Amino acid sequence: IANVTGDVTSYTDETAEAGKTYYYTVRGFWGENATGTATKYPSDVMVSVNVTALDMPVVATKSVNYSNVDVSWDAVEGAQKYVIYRKEAKAGTAFKSIGTVSAATLKFRDSKASLGVNYYYTVKAYAGSVASDYQRSVTGMAVMSSPALKGAQASSKGITVTWSGSLVSANQFADGYRVFRKTAGSSWKTVGTVGKNVRSFTDTTAKAGTTYTYTVRAYYKMNGANLWGTYDAKGVSAAK
Repeated sequence: IANVTGDVTSYTDETAEAGKTYYYTVRGFWGENATGTATKYPSDVMVSVNVTALDMPVVATKSVNYSNVDVSWDAVEGAQKYVIYRKEAKAGTAFKSIGTVSAATLKFRDSKASLGVNYYYTVKAYAGSVASDYQRSVTGMAVMSSPALKGAQASSKGITVTWSGSLVSANQFADGYRVFRKTAGSSWKTVGTVGKNVRSFTDTTAKAGTTYTYTVRAYYKMNGANLWGTYDAKGVSAAK
């Protein structure tokens, strides 16, 4: 990385980056510009450059099912580990650590989230005793997973959409399902709602020659209101 004259016995590497570990060595030469015969040189001199500040991890959340929320974040240069925190999104609560992962891991699954409870999630990066700042307004909630769409089939009666049930606990299904449809370039519109034990819906208003895309969203009655699950944004398509 540099050449110096024979009477110089130190050098400062100003290109070294905080949080990285480097190996250094020095060779002495008989000749100008590092040419000619060289001395022996060490190969195991190592130094880690201390971190004085860390960037703030940018956090995102995603509901996986009725009890799991995935928390993800971007990598922070120089971080040695990440600590994940959670608190309920209401007054009087404080962030508490729910997990610690290595610098190579950028995702954590909170498997102890309560159904329908809104949480704040955040992540701090650490390098020794140095900690990053953290976000305070990223929310996440465990809700029912998208009903697994089995398909859409046209008949003389209309287009029938079928799906599998969506769970709100290990042994309990959602209270009902709402069916949506759209055509190319349009937005989702409700075409029907069915009860908890129903796994199909026939759209009798479908017009011949038109291709429709359908999706299904589960709901669960909780605290006097409907808690809605996620839905398959791709949907399934058919033409009458």
